[in-house]
Amino acid sequence: MDLLPFAPRPGCGSAVKLPYRARSVSTVPPGVVQPALGGALLGAAGRGCSLRDRRGRTRQSQPLFVPAQVDDEPTTSWSSIEVKDLGEKGFGIVAVAPLSCGEVVLREKPLLALPPSFDGDLDLLLNQTSLSQLDGDLKKALKKLSEEAQQRFWQLADSHSPGPKTAAGVALTNALHLGTGGGLLTRSARFNHSCLPNVQGTWADGCAEWRALRAIAPGEELCFSYVDPYQTDEQRQATLELLFKFKCRCPVCSLEKDAKAASNQNRLQLRDLNEGLQMAAIAADDTEEVLEVLVPEMLELLDSELAGSPALKSKVLHLGFLLSLESENEDLAKRMATQAWENAVLAYGSDSDRAKMLKACAEGDYQSEDFEDMLLEMQSDDLVGLLGRS
Repeated sequence: MDLLPFAPRPGCGSAVKLPYRARSVSTVPPGVVQPALGGALLGAAGRGCSLRDRRGRTRQSQPLFVPAQVDDEPTTSWSSIEVKDLGEKGFGIVAVAPLSCGEVVLREKPLLALPPSFDGDLDLLLNQTSLSQLDGDLKKALKKLSEEAQQRFWQLADSHSPGPKTAAGVALTNALHLGTGGGLLTRSARFNHSCLPNVQGTWADGCAEWRALRAIAPGEELCFSYVDPYQTDEQRQATLELLFKFKCRCPVCSLEKDAKAASNQNRLQLRDLNEGLQMAAIAADDTEEVLEVLVPEMLELLDSELAGSPALKSKVLHLGFLLSLESENEDLAKRMATQAWENAVLAYGSDSDRAKMLKACAEGDYQSEDFEDMLLEMQSDDLVGLLGRS
């Protein structure tokens, strides 16, 4: 459900030893995160979208982006924010009124949409077309839009073209994706990156919907994270430079000496705790001890390091719910599911799939749920960029 760029996690390197630390299966060297596409879009000249049918057969290549089935002017709601020139940083979105945690700050339909059959399996992005063909397809789609809509498209950044902007470069830099939804959203694309994000995006009823993760004051910039939050500053900077060609100067990355070392330690510990929780939930091993140690420690670290992000807390508490069931502690399972649901409502909204699933769990309606499927659902429902983090 999250509007987040995705890429494979870096290789493991442990900052702390934990009894339930999961093994990493990543082949990426520690400290550097490669594009999730394995070069399919960024490094291999912008391949087209080749889709498979239900029997696994490859369908004929089709354009990756198509005109959205909406008016030329996307439906947009954003009365409490504005796009502002932030100087050397470029354009960004700032609050013009106080925002409360969980408040919707922007709803936007895509200017160009991903085809409904695009399911996000990056293996399906085969080398069927060249970057120039992708660029041509996009230009054809843009011609079907109003001049004003085309201008908004070309005003966006292009991180991937060495010379003048290209339509393909703009799209690869700014497009967002979730399951059967997503596309190019010209206003949502104005959210800059921060390693301490204060907004979270989800895909709802054909729109990108952004919510505040905490109280936000007027004049404060609204940002989300383009990278895995459980990385050191060096790893985050390497990913951002590789995928988006900029150096982050957010408050976390601007910390010095001991403060930066402490932040890095916290993030590595959060990563290891998260891996340990997932492994324990899958293996159903020593779940009571894990519940007593790992869940409270991770929630405390999220409060201190990531401003108590309700999006991240909902996932941790969801894992706690699964572990509580494995340990046959139904009272604790209900409490964990209830807290997970409360955080999911703040981050994603009460009508989101995640919130509905967690509410059902809190009410005891989980007999038919398969635990591993629930874990996969947690990892697969983030609204992400075509290039970026997992």
